[in-house]
Amino acid sequence: MPARIDAARLRRRIGPYLLGIALAALASRGLAAIVPMEIAVGLGAVVSLGVPGWALVRVAGLDRRLGPAEAVAVLPVAGLIVWAPPLAVGFLLGLPFAVVLAAVLLLAAVGLAACEPFDFATVDRAEAAGLTLAALAAGAVGWYYQAGIGAGDALFHAGRVRKLIELDGLSLTGVSTYLDGPPHAGYAFPLLHAAQAGAVKLGGGDPSVTYVSLVPVFVCLVPLAVYGAGKAVAGPSVGAAAALFACWDALVPGSWPLSLQWTEQPPTFTFVVLLPIGVLAAHELRRSPSDRSVQGLSVAAVCVVAFVHPTYVFPLLAITTGIALLAWSGFRTLVVSYAAGAAILLWIWWEALHGAPPAGAFEPTYRSGVGTLFHHNAMLSGGSILQHRGPFLIAMLAMVVLLVAWGRRYALAAATMLGPFVLVALPGALAVLVPIVNLAQARRFWIAIPWPYVAALVVALIVARFAGRRVVWPVIGAVALSYLMRQDFHLLWTRWATELTSATAVAGLGIAIWQIATRRRSGPAPAVAAGVLPTLLVTAALLSVPAAAHDYSRTAPSGHKGVSEGVIDYLRAHDGAPFPVVLADLRPAYTMSGRASVYVVAVNEGHMRAEPKIDPPRRRADVNRFLDPATSEAVRDEIMRRYDVRYAIVAEDSPMLGALRADPELRQVYADGPNTVADKRVIFERRS
Repeated sequence: MPARIDAARLRRRIGPYLLGIALAALASRGLAAIVPMEIAVGLGAVVSLGVPGWALVRVAGLDRRLGPAEAVAVLPVAGLIVWAPPLAVGFLLGLPFAVVLAAVLLLAAVGLAACEPFDFATVDRAEAAGLTLAALAAGAVGWYYQAGIGAGDALFHAGRVRKLIELDGLSLTGVSTYLDGPPHAGYAFPLLHAAQAGAVKLGGGDPSVTYVSLVPVFVCLVPLAVYGAGKAVAGPSVGAAAALFACWDALVPGSWPLSLQWTEQPPTFTFVVLLPIGVLAAHELRRSPSDRSVQGLSVAAVCVVAFVHPTYVFPLLAITTGIALLAWSGFRTLVVSYAAGAAILLWIWWEALHGAPPAGAFEPTYRSGVGTLFHHNAMLSGGSILQHRGPFLIAMLAMVVLLVAWGRRYALAAATMLGPFVLVALPGALAVLVPIVNLAQARRFWIAIPWPYVAALVVALIVARFAGRRVVWPVIGAVALSYLMRQDFHLLWTRWATELTSATAVAGLGIAIWQIATRRRSGPAPAVAAGVLPTLLVTAALLSVPAAAHDYSRTAPSGHKGVSEGVIDYLRAHDGAPFPVVLADLRPAYTMSGRASVYVVAVNEGHMRAEPKIDPPRRRADVNRFLDPATSEAVRDEIMRRYDVRYAIVAEDSPMLGALRADPELRQVYADGPNTVADKRVIFERRS
């Protein structure tokens, strides 16, 4: 039940809470001068996202309903929900970002002040200590692997954060990469970017650099979220093992959307933090299908995922649908979730895609790892799904067994994995999914399969069977199994992989349909009576061989060596709103758009697909035409007028340099010096 709001208590305590939040915000800025930015902006993230989230959790009564550990797990979703209304008002009224941030913190203070004091007696000290150590260890790993802003998607997200902070007034077009550009289809409503911008503003420093410094604090959220979800599935031992599996999965496979190095970016954050919160909500809803706060959490998780990364709402809905159908309960909440998700996707389609010219074909590289059936994209290949992961294979096979074994006590745990697994492994499912989310996104859905909970359940059940000193036998067996399933065992991972995954999907779906048709309802799983430490020991043993073989070296960040610090500093000195438009070669333009508050004419194709309304092919063609020595001066000037270009930037050795210097419309305002390490560039400013 939601907390009771006492007006007198609110008046009495609002002052101290406002003062406390203000001091914490000031401490974040002050720490930046004496400690690494990762610590300062980490505190900023706690203030910007954690405090509002805790306020909503307390007001909704989720801390009493779920327990402290699970309440902490859901903080990211709760915090983003608090951000949503002030941010929407900010966009509607064109308010400065500082006003939105102040409104969020004010709401947090009001919520905390209105609730009764938290009962610390409800906290399990051993559990709290374990989670604290796990979060700090994960954050340390994230810090170790943290790289610079590089040349990848971090540039795009850092650019969004920069503009949110530096715009005079918020607007959906203002945060675009392009002047008056429509919203990006993936991030039309920049909810996560706004919460991160709050942390960056509190931490201080250059927004692009500070954005990357968010990695450690966001990695800390991974074990917290996964533990809470695993505990909701089948108890603390399952939660602990699932957290270890999930953190390992994010560290070892090496596929970029899953790497801990990019946890602050929306795709990875959705996979490793938001989807586990959705799993937690789905299982808690089965225990209390009429609890309004849990119903709200389940719907909120869908809404947040739909805003943070729209395409990944489909795996989450597959999870909640599978659990609801096998439990045969919670359909009202499920319908509301579908309606809310559909409304958000419809709004995104209208704002970002409606009326756009047809999209071009995808590059051939996007088709790797896709299985075909009758010459159509039918499912992901087994190799793409398994990714040489032994524990995933165990979970996949156990999923079918759990649907029918042990009196179906753990069928809902299996259903958690089954829904997203069917989306990618069932022959024909991908053919339905691709027209909706496109192939580039659908081929990532293997990452969304929540296999750690099933694998952790298997380990916990084995540990419960071999209690006490006999647990040494599961440890030995886990090491042996880890060796047998090593990554270089090609017969296991490549020869029959697609047949195995497809057959498993067919079998699992068939069993589930039979149980649904015969109304064989499955209830919430009982907590497995296995010790947390022995379960973690067996889990570690199962990961021992790939752990020993993994290369833990860090890779140097790639990226803006092609654009000098001098060019970036010049643009930053001239990037006050309204921001100038820059015309440059596609790759350097992308770097500039993330490291300075500028608009660009075009960037490379891979980063323009989700913004079809701006006519990306024409923009890229115009940039290439401008940089073509054969183009006349009149055509170049017309291109600059069309896009309201203020700065044209070319390489020092460009054959265009002489022509641009002779153009009366342009004047040279900057040139890289002789000691520049990066590619030397020259900046021209348009006179009119």
